[in-house]
Amino acid sequence: MFRHIKEMIYLNKTDVLILIIFEIITIILFIEFPVFTPVLFIMLEYLVLTYSINMITGFTGYVDFGHIVFYGIGAYATAVAIENFYMLQINPYIFSIIGGIIASAFALLIGTPILKVRGAYFAIATLGMNEAMKVLISNTAALGGSYGIPLARYVKYDPISSYISMWILLLITMVMTLYISNSKFGYGLRSIYENEDAAEALGVNTRLYKLSAYALSAFIAGIAGGISGILHVYISTEGYFDVTYNVKMLVAMMLGGQGTIIGPLIGGIILYTIEYTTLVSFANIHPIIFGVLLIGLVLFMPRGIMGVIARKFRFLR
Repeated sequence: MFRHIKEMIYLNKTDVLILIIFEIITIILFIEFPVFTPVLFIMLEYLVLTYSINMITGFTGYVDFGHIVFYGIGAYATAVAIENFYMLQINPYIFSIIGGIIASAFALLIGTPILKVRGAYFAIATLGMNEAMKVLISNTAALGGSYGIPLARYVKYDPISSYISMWILLLITMVMTLYISNSKFGYGLRSIYENEDAAEALGVNTRLYKLSAYALSAFIAGIAGGISGILHVYISTEGYFDVTYNVKMLVAMMLGGQGTIIGPLIGGIILYTIEYTTLVSFANIHPIIFGVLLIGLVLFMPRGIMGVIARKFRFLR
């Protein structure tokens, strides 16, 4: 195992170096400029969700427009767990793992039928799944209905702990992506992306590979939703099942380069920077800028920034 890890780091030394530098920079910014903690938290969350959707869409090509549903389920599962077990005096961020497990279980349940369809049908099915879950939760009194679940009685606003938790989750997600990219599992996922029928004919268990990637991506998104819910001490369907957020994940992944190790990192940072600056300076045309960016990506950079770099500098591949 250790030999495989050493080979993995050697083969991707440039990517590993970039990931390490980024993690160090975010820690330094957190320590030296605590006033920017909320802004940095959102960026880290952006990156975690972009990496999570990259595990299914980036590696297999299955465009998931309902990935945000796992973020929402994770948030609600975490909130319910905190409500029922807060008297145990457990660190509330531990409950976010429960959110990830519930989100992953839901992915296994729903993924069995919807991963049988491909292309636009899969995209529409996942979009409909998110909207159905949003309506269901909004009409379930035990989950707060349309009002949501306030957590102020059980947890306190703690941006520092939330930032550290999201930073750790991002680090774990990056390591997982690095490992998947150089494993048999990752090669199987890429074969599905290239030609699923041919991969299946050659003996790849495409159903198992897709379902595993789907559940893994849901687990990460579910934990992120739980951490976010604890930070904001309030959960609602409007904030945690927003399809717009899902589109941002996809754009960030495509911008950086889908199915790559540092593509989601580059895309997430650039997209968040663009969103933050345009939202402050050009609030009215903010959606238009996103639309133009998406069209430009599809037309001129279908493989993203990492695809362009790989063609120009082959030693980075």
